[in-house]
Amino acid sequence: MPGAIKNQSIPVFVEPYDIVLDMTFQKGNDRGIDFGNVRVNQEAKQICTLKNKGKREIRYKYDVIINVSIDFI
Repeated sequence: MPGAIKNQSIPVFVEPYDIVLDMTFQKGNDRGIDFGNVRVNQEAKQICTLKNKGKREIRYKYDVIINVSIDFI
């Protein structure tokens, strides 16, 4: 029968687990990484440490977001 809808049950087995990630920043910068104003050819470094505290292996990905704002006077 054209256009007929059929329901099919599919058994799904999962194993949920808690991801426990410890993320620490430099002293005085507990909310994230902020480089502030950096001049051309000036080097700026910030340290962020990620530690897996859980029972399972985890993967992570980070993106660098560049917010360029140029004011001409």
